[in-house]
Amino acid sequence: MKHLPAGEIARRIDLFEDIRHPHPQLTTIHRTFDILRAEARAASARLTRQMEDHSNIVVPPSAFPAVAIFGPSGTAKTHMIKTYYEDVCLKENWPEGERRVVDFELSVDANKRQFQVDLLGALRDPDPDKGNDSVLRRRVRKLTMALRTDLVFVDEIQHFIASDTKRKTMSVAAAIKKSLNANPYGLGLVGTEKAQRIFEENEELAQRVPTTFILSGCDLDSSDGRKQWTSFLATFKNRLEALGILDSAATLVTPETAGLLGLQVDARLGLGQRLIKASTRCALERGDTRLSATHIANAVEKNKGLFGFKENLFAEYATTVED
Repeated sequence: MKHLPAGEIARRIDLFEDIRHPHPQLTTIHRTFDILRAEARAASARLTRQMEDHSNIVVPPSAFPAVAIFGPSGTAKTHMIKTYYEDVCLKENWPEGERRVVDFELSVDANKRQFQVDLLGALRDPDPDKGNDSVLRRRVRKLTMALRTDLVFVDEIQHFIASDTKRKTMSVAAAIKKSLNANPYGLGLVGTEKAQRIFEENEELAQRVPTTFILSGCDLDSSDGRKQWTSFLATFKNRLEALGILDSAATLVTPETAGLLGLQVDARLGLGQRLIKASTRCALERGDTRLSATHIANAVEKNKGLFGFKENLFAEYATTVED
């Protein structure tokens, strides 16, 4: 078997990033981001006018808006942020020196101070951890105003409560409320279902996040869910072939493979995409340009820990089919 050169494998894997499947909630969520940003700009403009008209009076600002996206790992939460950059931000042509949308991943077991440190790092502050809480908050406000930031995505927000203490959860809720009150941008809070505890235990904060999206895998017990899943697999089959990444990815749309893939990844689109990419890599590294159940089985085995798989549903099936 003739192996592909390393550079060719890398080129084809890179092309995988050009494959996009329209998530059923993508348009709605992106529009919500647009509205969130518009609300933040309007609130910021109102605050500026009040300060200009009444410089001797400090009017307590209304809370800036927020949206939350929750769901298990692999349900395309981060995909919502990435595609918003691609579909919206890249087309806005921000002037030099502006960063109207910023995202960052919260550090594991973060506290309210780390929230500011991580955000300052995303804003490219040279000394993000220098200063006390008050100093950090002032720097965040100053930088976001200078950059005209109107939306900040906080990914992996469940890291706030990794230590699993109610006192810490309440402290975090207070920090988020303070951020919504004091800073001139909207917040997009993204995390697993565990992060919902922050809002369940603080009614006042929950009221300040009026829009929440719960993402999940396709419901394979329903006709619509099965259609969504098979449409997703067909997109990847067609694009893998059209882009020349593989000569054939037909196995993805066979009933047996489609069903097993759905069970393996709980029909989660994000996790399904990662497994298809890992399977493609296994094929190319072996010099194969036709995707098979064996490649998927190998990918599952290699990535059990990374993807959280407890068993390899393809192990037996791969030995019984002729690819």
